Amino acid sequence: MLFTFERNLGQYLLKLLQYCPLRIVLVVPFLLEVTSIVGLVGYLSDRSGNESVSYLVEQLMNQTAERIEINLKDFLQTPQAVLITNRLSLEGGLVNPQNQAAMERLFWQNIFTFDSLTDLNFASADDGFVAVGRDQQGLISPVDSIITVRREEGKRQYYLTDDQGKPQRIVHTQPNWDTRDRAWYKQGIQQPQDLEKANTQLLHLSRTDALTKVANRGEFDRVLNQEINRLKRSQQHIALLRLDVDFFKRYNDRYGHPQGDYCLIQVAQALKQVVKRSTDLVARYGGEEFVIILPELDLAGAIVVAEQIQQTVRQLKIPHEDSDASAVVTVSMGIRVIKLYPHYITETLSEILIKQAEATVLSHG
Repeated sequence: MLFTFERNLGQYLLKLLQYCPLRIVLVVPFLLEVTSIVGLVGYLSDRSGNESVSYLVEQLMNQTAERIEINLKDFLQTPQAVLITNRLSLEGGLVNPQNQAAMERLFWQNIFTFDSLTDLNFASADDGFVAVGRDQQGLISPVDSIITVRREEGKRQYYLTDDQGKPQRIVHTQPNWDTRDRAWYKQGIQQPQDLEKANTQLLHLSRTDALTKVANRGEFDRVLNQEINRLKRSQQHIALLRLDVDFFKRYNDRYGHPQGDYCLIQVAQALKQVVKRSTDLVARYGGEEFVIILPELDLAGAIVVAEQIQQTVRQLKIPHEDSDASAVVTVSMGIRVIKLYPHYITETLSEILIKQAEATVLSHG
């Protein structure tokens, strides 16, 4: 009678475990162990105040916590590691995605090796599909058996595999099934596009001045060196304008910093209205100072652009009652033009251009 009871109990527990998710099977025993230890602490505390007992219990709790952490790390990190390895195998040509049998074998080995994996799916833009997974609930096969799934003639066919991972017989068929209709497939197709868009936006932000929305100083340095290297080969001119908003500290003191920021935004937009060529660049160099790169432009052409900028800024008619130059906001500019030759050193030339443009001033307009 006792034997029958134990056998029935064992069968009941086995059946219960068949319907438990893997994460519960992994975590629950450790949680029960922690609960037991906490109970033991309470019992021993009532029975004895012995420090050695408290130390022993503390050690047991630490060991249990470590075991929980190790198992949880395995449960959470293994799938990600497997996905990365498989992706590298595909990109490196070690596995041909057109070879369905090879893909199924790879996935079967992954599932068979790592208990924390439940299923792996692969789908391509040309409607290729491979999937291997565990039947954890025993819905179409013995519990925890490994199933290979194929898409054939618009149907999803479930094959029971042998101990070598080879599909043996169909155990289930799902009609009218298209991989491309699955939410995970659509997400997988969309994510790279979203990532590329996000990277483009991030690159643009990293090169743009947050206040004025023109290029920042880092982008100015990059483009200046790039243009010098390009123009040296064809021995062309490059012009650099360096300008300041006149008496801007007084403007801030009188009208306040928020109004000062708005003034700089308006000036930056005025610069962009004048400087329109795709190769030109307007950048904020710092504070109220801006710089403009004008490739393939000689001194006469640079002076024309500078005068247009001064006139455009004046036409904004931003009041500046504390300016010694005008009753409205104006700008002063330095201009430097150099004809480039292949033997010029780019980095040195960049510094010279900036310093000489500052020293040569076209003032107040």
